[in-house]
Amino acid sequence: MTPREALAYGRPALVWRRQVADTETPVAAALKLIEPGRGDFLLESVEGGETRGRHSLIGLAPDLLFRAHGQRAEINRHWATDRETFEPCDVPTLDALRALVAECRADVPAELPARSPASSAISAMRRSAWSRLCRNRRSIRSACPT
Repeated sequence: MTPREALAYGRPALVWRRQVADTETPVAAALKLIEPGRGDFLLESVEGGETRGRHSLIGLAPDLLFRAHGQRAEINRHWATDRETFEPCDVPTLDALRALVAECRADVPAELPARSPASSAISAMRRSAWSRLCRNRRSIRSACPT
Protein backbone atom coordinates (compact mmCIF):
# COMPACT_ATOMS: atom_id res chain seq x y z
CA MET A 1 0.00 0.00 0.00
CA THR A 2 1.43 3.39 -0.92
CA PRO A 3 1.57 6.22 1.62
CA ARG A 4 -1.15 8.04 -0.33
CA GLU A 5 -3.43 4.97 -0.17
CA ALA A 6 -2.78 4.47 3.54
CA LEU A 7 -3.59 8.10 4.28
CA ALA A 8 -6.78 7.86 2.18
CA TYR A 9 -7.89 4.99 4.46
CA GLY A 10 -7.06 7.01 7.58
CA ARG A 11 -3.99 4.90 8.40
CA PRO A 12 -0.60 6.30 9.42
CA ALA A 13 2.00 6.47 6.66
CA LEU A 14 5.65 7.40 6.28
CA VAL A 15 6.40 10.09 3.73
CA TRP A 16 10.08 10.75 3.14
CA ARG A 17 12.65 12.46 1.02
CA ARG A 18 16.32 11.63 0.85
CA GLN A 19 18.55 14.62 0.61
CA VAL A 20 22.29 15.01 0.63
CA ALA A 21 23.01 17.45 3.42
CA ASP A 22 25.95 19.17 1.77
CA THR A 23 24.01 22.39 1.24
CA GLU A 24 21.10 22.18 3.68
CA THR A 25 21.30 21.56 7.42
CA PRO A 26 18.31 20.16 9.33
CA VAL A 27 18.01 23.41 11.26
CA ALA A 28 18.04 25.48 8.05
CA ALA A 29 15.37 23.23 6.51
CA ALA A 30 13.29 23.41 9.69
CA LEU A 31 13.51 27.20 9.74
CA LYS A 32 12.11 27.26 6.21
CA LEU A 33 9.30 24.76 6.88
CA ILE A 34 8.19 25.14 10.50
CA GLU A 35 5.27 27.45 11.22
CA PRO A 36 5.11 28.80 14.80
CA GLY A 37 2.18 27.54 16.86
CA ARG A 38 1.32 24.66 14.50
CA GLY A 39 3.07 21.99 16.59
CA ASP A 40 5.87 21.36 14.08
CA PHE A 41 9.13 19.86 15.37
CA LEU A 42 12.68 18.87 14.50
CA LEU A 43 14.16 15.66 15.96
CA GLU A 44 17.81 14.75 15.51
CA SER A 45 19.48 11.45 16.33
CA VAL A 46 22.94 12.76 17.14
CA GLU A 47 24.19 11.87 20.59
CA GLY A 48 27.54 12.57 22.19
CA GLY A 49 28.94 14.70 19.37
CA GLU A 50 28.87 11.96 16.73
CA THR A 51 29.60 13.19 13.24
CA ARG A 52 28.59 10.23 11.08
CA GLY A 53 25.25 8.54 10.65
CA ARG A 54 23.21 11.51 11.71
CA HIS A 55 19.52 11.47 10.86
CA SER A 56 16.88 14.13 11.27
CA LEU A 57 13.10 14.14 11.12
CA ILE A 58 10.98 17.20 10.59
CA GLY A 59 7.35 16.83 11.63
CA LEU A 60 4.86 19.26 10.18
CA ALA A 61 1.22 19.94 11.04
CA PRO A 62 0.60 17.07 13.50
CA ASP A 63 -2.94 15.75 13.64
CA LEU A 64 -2.72 14.87 17.33
CA LEU A 65 -0.76 15.95 20.36
CA PHE A 66 0.18 13.84 23.39
CA ARG A 67 1.23 15.56 26.60
CA ALA A 68 2.05 14.25 30.03
CA HIS A 69 2.41 15.60 33.53
CA GLY A 70 3.87 12.87 35.75
CA GLN A 71 1.44 9.94 35.72
CA ARG A 72 -1.31 11.94 34.02
CA ALA A 73 -1.44 12.00 30.23
CA GLU A 74 -3.85 13.48 27.76
CA ILE A 75 -4.34 13.46 24.00
CA ASN A 76 -5.76 16.04 21.64
CA ARG A 77 -6.91 14.12 18.55
CA HIS A 78 -8.19 17.31 16.87
CA TRP A 79 -5.01 19.38 17.14
CA ALA A 80 -5.21 20.65 13.56
CA THR A 81 -8.59 22.31 14.17
CA ASP A 82 -8.91 22.69 17.95
CA ARG A 83 -5.86 23.30 20.15
CA GLU A 84 -7.81 23.16 23.43
CA THR A 85 -9.60 19.79 23.31
CA PHE A 86 -7.47 17.38 25.36
CA GLU A 87 -8.98 14.15 26.63
CA PRO A 88 -7.44 12.55 29.72
CA CYS A 89 -6.03 9.04 29.33
CA ASP A 90 -7.44 6.36 31.63
CA VAL A 91 -4.07 4.70 32.21
CA PRO A 92 -0.67 5.88 33.53
CA THR A 93 1.54 7.93 31.21
CA LEU A 94 3.83 5.16 29.94
CA ASP A 95 0.90 2.84 29.23
CA ALA A 96 -0.88 5.63 27.37
CA LEU A 97 2.25 6.38 25.34
CA ARG A 98 2.76 2.70 24.48
CA ALA A 99 -0.87 2.42 23.35
CA LEU A 100 -0.54 5.54 21.21
CA VAL A 101 2.69 4.29 19.61
CA ALA A 102 0.99 0.98 18.76
CA GLU A 103 -2.04 2.81 17.36
CA CYS A 104 0.11 5.08 15.19
CA ARG A 105 2.46 2.39 13.91
CA ALA A 106 2.94 2.68 10.16
CA ASP A 107 4.13 0.08 7.68
CA VAL A 108 7.63 0.73 6.38
CA PRO A 109 7.43 0.86 2.58
CA ALA A 110 9.62 -1.65 0.71
CA GLU A 111 11.47 1.23 -0.97
CA LEU A 112 12.62 2.49 2.43
CA PRO A 113 15.30 0.11 3.79
CA ALA A 114 14.56 -1.36 7.21
CA ARG A 115 17.64 0.31 8.69
CA SER A 116 17.12 3.51 6.79
CA PRO A 117 17.97 6.92 8.21
CA ALA A 118 14.30 7.34 9.15
CA SER A 119 14.02 4.06 11.07
CA SER A 120 17.42 4.60 12.72
CA ALA A 121 16.46 8.11 13.75
CA ILE A 122 13.08 6.98 15.07
CA SER A 123 14.75 4.23 17.12
CA ALA A 124 17.39 6.58 18.50
CA MET A 125 14.81 9.23 19.35
CA ARG A 126 12.51 6.72 21.00
CA ARG A 127 15.42 5.49 23.17
CA SER A 128 16.35 9.08 23.98
CA ALA A 129 12.76 10.02 24.86
CA TRP A 130 12.34 6.96 27.11
CA SER A 131 15.68 7.71 28.72
CA ARG A 132 14.75 11.32 29.49
CA LEU A 133 11.32 10.30 30.75
CA CYS A 134 12.79 7.61 32.97
CA ARG A 135 15.55 9.88 34.27
CA ASN A 136 13.05 12.60 35.13
CA ARG A 137 10.43 10.39 36.80
CA ARG A 138 11.85 8.22 39.60
CA SER A 139 8.39 6.85 40.43
CA ILE A 140 8.06 5.22 37.02
CA ARG A 141 11.66 4.02 36.62
CA SER A 142 10.66 0.37 37.06
CA ALA A 143 8.31 0.59 34.06
CA CYS A 144 11.02 1.99 31.78
CA PRO A 145 12.82 -0.20 29.27
CA THR A 146 16.51 -0.78 29.86
